[in-house]
Amino acid sequence: MTEVRLGEREPAPPDRPDWPEGRSLFRRRVTPGLLILALAAMVILRLWVVETAIVEGPSMEDTLYSNDRVLVLKVLPPKRFEVVVLKDPKTGEPVIKRIVGMPGDVLRMEPVPMRWRGRLVPIGGRLYVNGIPYDEPYATCYVPTRLGEFQVPKGTYYVLGDNRDDSYDSRDYGPVPRKLIVGVGVAVVFPLQRAHVIRGEARPIESETMTAGLTP
Repeated sequence: MTEVRLGEREPAPPDRPDWPEGRSLFRRRVTPGLLILALAAMVILRLWVVETAIVEGPSMEDTLYSNDRVLVLKVLPPKRFEVVVLKDPKTGEPVIKRIVGMPGDVLRMEPVPMRWRGRLVPIGGRLYVNGIPYDEPYATCYVPTRLGEFQVPKGTYYVLGDNRDDSYDSRDYGPVPRKLIVGVGVAVVFPLQRAHVIRGEARPIESETMTAGLTP
């Protein structure tokens, strides 16, 4: 059995009297083969495992802002309420959105009646998934938004921007085929002051309150 003691000094080889005394195992000369292996590993990681994406535009505010650099894992399966990088079905350009509907889900959105100056006013759009209303604390939506009952086709995903009032998404180009989803955005890594893990925090609403107020 061969023993390897990491980080310890190794003796000079018998045929190399000029070998530096006490040379570390980690300071050996980089060979062309080792360099090629390292470059190949980087290419594999870039093509099939991980990459970064730079956000442009306001469609994901307040979760993501322009110039945020997002770490994207390509090996993770997309799940409901996760942020994903995908190719726009119309233009083929990379965009970043949030999955709100999985294959087979039945979706709808309805404005929420809010009490304002003594009367109920429709505001924004509440998401229903398979008949269950969800609270989406990451989403911003003030313009009354309605989506008729819609079942997400097999092999596709329904995506929305977190800034619902200023997002070009599945409401415009329809559900997205799985092959167009590049990977899952897991964290903001730059700028450092905004570094954080991206979470999907939507949760079912047990009982809807229809008289919440915008003003007293």
